Amino acid sequence: MKTSKHNINKFQRTFTEKKQELINNHLKALHFLVNPEIIYNICKDEVYLFRKRIITPCITVFHMLLAAFSPETSFQSAWHFAGESCQSASLSKARKRLPLIIWEKLHKYVIKKTQEEIEVYERWRGLRIIGIDGTCVSMEDAPDLEKAFGRSGSKHGQSKFPIARIVFAFLLNGLICIHHEIAPYNSAETSIFSNILGKLKKGDLIIADRAYAGA
Repeated sequence: MKTSKHNINKFQRTFTEKKQELINNHLKALHFLVNPEIIYNICKDEVYLFRKRIITPCITVFHMLLAAFSPETSFQSAWHFAGESCQSASLSKARKRLPLIIWEKLHKYVIKKTQEEIEVYERWRGLRIIGIDGTCVSMEDAPDLEKAFGRSGSKHGQSKFPIARIVFAFLLNGLICIHHEIAPYNSAETSIFSNILGKLKKGDLIIADRAYAGA
């Protein structure tokens, strides 16, 4: 094919359209589960007032979801994946502006909605199957975080960043997290799990590694 400015421009338009089509299909399921109206209603219920910005609470939430799905790890790369351009500092500020209570309420809504859809498939002999597992996450090297969570230690010395320990309870077949507890690194996962027990339902069948064995 003869290369020309017209052909290049046509290719670029086609590529952009296909890319946007993929993104739209990628987010259809998310929009079905969490549509903008739900996000804004939660903001309204919590009396969270915000200015009219380019990065609204709705865009902030979906950008965070895109970042989770993106093969890259940076927030800015997820924004570029959506065909937009923005400085990472603006994205970070938008994320910090959204109060934690909004994320918590949104999390509870998603869990409730998801369980209504799939709970019938999550049962074995009438029992809801709950998986339990734990992991650790590192975070920003900040004094407050180090004081709250501590650091790991080994023969090589302390870890570079503060580390928190998290235990999750999730629907085993669908891998939908329904509860989680965050604690300092030196906490035992079995004791963290005891805080989750009271949030489970009578008759739940719990599946877990024996003593949270690590490999």
